[in-house]
Amino acid sequence: MKPRMVIGERYNWRGQPERLVYLGKNWSGNGYWHQFALIDKPDEVWCEVLDSDLDSFEETPQKPTNPKAPKPKTGLSARQERKQRKAAKRATQAAKQGEQP
Repeated sequence: MKPRMVIGERYNWRGQPERLVYLGKNWSGNGYWHQFALIDKPDEVWCEVLDSDLDSFEETPQKPTNPKAPKPKTGLSARQERKQRKAAKRATQAAKQGEQP
């Protein structure tokens, strides 16, 4: 049984590093082929395979986003970050007061 491929979904050959986007089953010179593009170049066909080759593909797992992931370091201490936020807030409030008649 061949897997059901979804256009635009990400796949890869089992055990291979290339990450691919499925473009669909399209006519290509000498018949209909399942076409894939590299994720980095989604407009260029990177490989074409037959129905029988689809069993060699697997869905590329999406990395879950972690809302509790640490923020990237800015090089500022927590105290300096608070000072910058307060200064930005004061500047915003001063600008709003300057706009009002």
